[in-house]
Amino acid sequence: MPEALTTTTKTADYMGRLVVTPATDARDHMARGCLAGDRDYLGRPLIGGGTQGVAPSTAHVDHLDPDHVVAGGMVSVIVNGSGFQPAVVVEVVGVGTSSNQSWISANQVQTNYLFPQTVGVYQVGVRNPGEALSNTVPFTVT
Repeated sequence: MPEALTTTTKTADYMGRLVVTPATDARDHMARGCLAGDRDYLGRPLIGGGTQGVAPSTAHVDHLDPDHVVAGGMVSVIVNGSGFQPAVVVEVVGVGTSSNQSWISANQVQTNYLFPQTVGVYQVGVRNPGEALSNTVPFTVT
């Protein structure tokens, strides 16, 4: 049975250049260590990423408004919490990050996000530049 595409060992960078020692530390073609949370070109988490370390998150997510959407629908979500920096990124765990967000304040960020067709509960958090993913809160796709 084929393995599910949830993680990957980085063997090449986005230009197809070979990665140095991919099974041990996921270094790129310039021998730079990958940060924890780095993903491959398909958005899958890297195995062995995190050799450089990442600062813990200073952001905290309290709740989402709204906290649900119909499968396959795009929704404008306001993430409420604290510690959001102007370059904060909204991340749906296992799916990817939003490329369309607007920082409102240190307590709110708005994103327009196209959720998958798959019904389920997804975990949503935020990531300030250079920091680990914040705590996550559930978002339901019906």
